[in-house]
Amino acid sequence: MTEKQIIVVEKAVEEYMRLRMGQTFIFALDMAGINMGGHLDPDIKDKQDAFDEYIRRRNEIERKMEQVYEIAFAPYGHLKEKPQDVVTAESVWQMIRYALGKSGYKMPEGPVIQTIEKKERR
Repeated sequence: MTEKQIIVVEKAVEEYMRLRMGQTFIFALDMAGINMGGHLDPDIKDKQDAFDEYIRRRNEIERKMEQVYEIAFAPYGHLKEKPQDVVTAESVWQMIRYALGKSGYKMPEGPVIQTIEKKERR
């Protein structure tokens, strides 16, 4: 796989995990900015308007996602425990991020890379 393909797979696995675990805020952050990244609506005259529109979109997406989760995970409105497929996806995601970090890809240092390196030293 090329580095670009690996990055796409990493992002897909991460989004799958977030959706399955009900992490709607982070998903909404990403979704709200999809059509705004450097190509702002020409009707938006200044940056404050663009920011306000982004926040409005983010909040609306999150609100609607929360409604979906309330229906999907009734009667609790959230998962009682992490499903096994999410645990597996988490493991795959960690290994992809680790491999990208080791290959020189600009990956923010964090607990995933540090944890895996500790396991390798044993």
